[in-house]
Amino acid sequence: MINNNNLKYISYVISLLLFSTVSEAAEAGPQAAGSWLAILPPLFTIAVALITKRVVPALFLGIWMGAWIINDFGLGGLGKALLDTFQVFVANALANPDHSAIVLFSMMVGGMVGIISRNGGMQGIVNHIVRWADSARHACVATASLGLAIFCDDYANTLVVGNTMRPVTDSMRVSRAKLAYIVDSTAAPVACIAVVTTWIGYEIGLIGDSLSKMEGLDTEAYLLFLNTLPYSFYPVMAIAFVFMVSITGRDFGPMLEAERHALAHGSENPAIDRASNEEAESIAPVDGKPQRAFNAYIPVAVMVLGVVVGLYVTGREGLGDVSDPTLKDIIGNANSYTALMWA
Repeated sequence: MINNNNLKYISYVISLLLFSTVSEAAEAGPQAAGSWLAILPPLFTIAVALITKRVVPALFLGIWMGAWIINDFGLGGLGKALLDTFQVFVANALANPDHSAIVLFSMMVGGMVGIISRNGGMQGIVNHIVRWADSARHACVATASLGLAIFCDDYANTLVVGNTMRPVTDSMRVSRAKLAYIVDSTAAPVACIAVVTTWIGYEIGLIGDSLSKMEGLDTEAYLLFLNTLPYSFYPVMAIAFVFMVSITGRDFGPMLEAERHALAHGSENPAIDRASNEEAESIAPVDGKPQRAFNAYIPVAVMVLGVVVGLYVTGREGLGDVSDPTLKDIIGNANSYTALMWA
């Protein structure tokens, strides 16, 4: 049976395929180029995912629609679009070395996250922070801090932080709604802006695909990603708001009602607890393993260092005999896909 973590990486792969298919619409001729038709596949994918709550089938249908648009968007092209989905677009996307590098990088980071979860490294980080949570306010701040500390993967972040901090926040009568808000609003945003995460590989893949379609824009995908970080308003503001709410203890609207209910009646929900515990078992530390934080710090540090060294080495190779290059020049001429694979 495919668990949610494996499903997420499958979604990464299919998302790259969807983006590649949609980007081809710009070259499909007057039927699709520069028209609103090019935005139909992602809109359709989002709608199907929301209605069916099934991401992978929705992504596949989005690829099919993109192929249909390229095939003149007529009834006669519907069957050919289905065949082209696999024969042309999926095959070409998988054959692209850059796409393959991103998929492999995401899987390797996911594997690393699984290892440092099972070897007790993540739990060691948790243990360092949890001991400080001696009040409702401190419990919320500790939860948010853990969300930033476990930045490599949003899924592992949610499982580890949510399941670890749930008993702590329950004992401090913090509502489950607030716990869910803090976990969700740190896990995804930090994964979007941290230097090396499973999401960063995916983002660089999308940026690289876009750059390949733009004439006259000669820059490296990873450098462009770094340059966009100051404009990542949502992730930064979401994290800032989480800490503001956690530190001040101020709530409003439905969250205030949830907090008042938890304060009066407690937060426990046995049915939800059982489901969450079953899902978290896949990344729970192995019994008897020492829970040491450096079991997580060392692999993450090596990965980040590997990316930095890879960017530097490939950047210097790309510059050739240029003397005294700046750091921006080096990163701008680096091969981010190679650097990610080296990490």
